[in-house]
This record gives sequence, C-alpha cells and structure tokens, in this order.
Amino acid sequence: RVARFGAEDKNVRAWLSTQDIVFQNCSRGAQIPNELGAESPSWLRKDRDYQIAAAHFYSLNFDEARAHFEKIAADVDSPWQELAPYLVARTLVRQASLARTEELKRAGYERAETYLQFFLATGSKFTPAGQRLLALVKYHLHPEERVVELARNLANGYDDNLRQDLIDYV
Repeated sequence: RVARFGAEDKNVRAWLSTQDIVFQNCSRGAQIPNELGAESPSWLRKDRDYQIAAAHFYSLNFDEARAHFEKIAADVDSPWQELAPYLVARTLVRQASLARTEELKRAGYERAETYLQFFLATGSKFTPAGQRLLALVKYHLHPEERVVELARNLANGYDDNLRQDLIDYV
C-alpha cells in the first residue's frame, strides 16, 4: 500500500493504525476495528473487512471470524477472496484445538475435516497449506490411520513435508 499510495497517504496511515490494533489482539485484548463507510476507497474497505476478520480470529472470536472470512470468500471484488476459504479452515481448526471438552474438540475437528475436504476439492494456490491442515486434523481424529499414512510417506522418500512428517510420526 505504501508503494502504491505513499507513506503519508491518510488511507495508508489508517490501514497501518488498524493493522497495529489487529496485531495487539495476538497478545492482549479484543479490539475490533470499525467498519468503513462508502466514502472510503474500495481497497481500504476490502482490507478493513479482512482486518476485522483477523481481529476476531486473534481475539478468539472464532464464529465471528469465520463468518467474516466466509463473507470475504464470497466477495469477487476482494483481493482477499482466494485466501479467505483457507482462513475459514484455519479458524475451524484453531477453534477445535481450543475447545473445552473432548467432545467439542472432536466435533470441531470433524467439522474442519469436512470443510477441508471440500476446500481441497476446489483447488487453489492454498491447496498445499490446506493439505497440511488436513494432516493435523487427521492426527487428532484418526491417529492410527495418520501413523500408517506417515509411515508410507516416509518410506516412499522425500516430499515437501518430510520434516513435518517426521515430527508428526515421532
């Protein structure tokens, strides 16, 4: 944004201050940026939508984050459209991992598994990342199957996930 509009552009400065708010949610609090009105440039409104979704994610408001990422995924004018379905998957996995009971964890991972299978069938540049997420979900839902799969992968030689496969297998 700086390269395109300049560091002193008021909209770039607004974007940057909002980005600081989003990242603060990683360690403390739950500050959700305000939506922007029609008077703001389209690029800033689209980025703000993404920032709001990310703020919800980092604030552990997973249902809100997922809803916002789903909205972005449906927005053909958003530069974040292609990434958003993957972020829906990440949100589901993270929500499952932090569930309070084993029953809720399992239900969350099952939901994530179903979503990831659908996501991977559509194909995108985020497919490899989705495959890694699905591997994590399989580890939690189907550990015996995952160990067999990992052993097969390791026996067949090097692949892009060799390091992670070894860590998971051990």
